Amino acid sequence: MITFTNHKVLPEMEFGQYLSSPGYSNSFFKYNINGVMPTIDETPKMRLGSMVDAIITGGKSFPPNSASFQQAKRIAMYMLDKMPYLYQLKKQVGVTATAEYSGFTIHVKSLVDFVLPRIATVEMKVCGIKSKDAEKHIEYMGYDNQCYIERSCANVPKSYLLIYCAKSDDIFFSDRKTPTAPDWMAEQILKFGTA
Repeated sequence: MITFTNHKVLPEMEFGQYLSSPGYSNSFFKYNINGVMPTIDETPKMRLGSMVDAIITGGKSFPPNSASFQQAKRIAMYMLDKMPYLYQLKKQVGVTATAEYSGFTIHVKSLVDFVLPRIATVEMKVCGIKSKDAEKHIEYMGYDNQCYIERSCANVPKSYLLIYCAKSDDIFFSDRKTPTAPDWMAEQILKFGTA
């Protein structure tokens, strides 16, 4: 069984501060090659999602006059119009914890879009899909793994994805019910942890 201890919640953490903080992230687990994090080329879709995130959570800044920023602004305003309570949640929250499995420990971290203290984490996703394809997309992208790490580090029982589906122009919450640790997390702890 995987256990998480030494939970820390760091409100309104800047992205650069998060990147330089110690610990392994879901992105590292997802993209590393033999323990080395490669440079990830940002695609236009990734950049659009980052812009929407920045507009809503106040993260990194982007040139406001670009066509892609205007599209991101439209999506962000649509999301805020449909879910105005986002303004009241704790945003850009850094969370860390020590994960232990079979005598091995590892320090993990995440930068969560929103946290409802003692209740849940909320991660926004801007996806170029129709809402009917959301579950397949979530599985393909490994978003449940990210939710598991965020929920475990934040020491809350639930995690949600707030998904904007560009092709159907709609937004919805998805309750990510992962009751137990995924096998891949145990593998990561054994691979990168210390005894």
